[in-house]
Amino acid sequence: MPEVERRPTYLKLHRSRYLCRNCGSTFSASTSLVDDYCQISKQLKYQIAFDLKDNRSRKEIAECHSVSENTAKRVLVSFTNNQQPNFNFLPTALCVDEFSSTSDCHAGMSFICADATSKKIIDILPDKRLHKLVSYFMKYSRKSRIKVRFLVMDMNASYGQLLKTVFPNATIKRKESSIED
Repeated sequence: MPEVERRPTYLKLHRSRYLCRNCGSTFSASTSLVDDYCQISKQLKYQIAFDLKDNRSRKEIAECHSVSENTAKRVLVSFTNNQQPNFNFLPTALCVDEFSSTSDCHAGMSFICADATSKKIIDILPDKRLHKLVSYFMKYSRKSRIKVRFLVMDMNASYGQLLKTVFPNATIKRKESSIED
């Protein structure tokens, strides 16, 4: 359970198993506080997910809630797997870039795209190769792709090709590197 007055709170829950005399099947009692086959409460999962929105490490959040880092990761995955991009909307200014990622990504680089105005992340892809990006952006409706007027990017040449193939009305806005960067 979530902490109460900065003290760990535990709910000792015993699940009863029942046997149906008619069909012989067994089942367990359930509660709205805890998901089946789970050891932490739904409230704690929501609190972890809420804290994951902050710019803090998973390890720090896990320690704060007295769970393992893997539990915090599972909570993150469970809340983000239900999120699907809206394939009928793209902003007029789209920021794209690659970043160093996990080793299971192609060449260890992933791709990120964001709304330049609201600064909200639209999606993160595990592969930055051009054919994968074209395939991904072609899932968006033609109407939404035509709406993109600017593609904000670094000097990666493949993004220029992406622009010609996927965003016919967009022009390139290159990120300026400064001495402070």
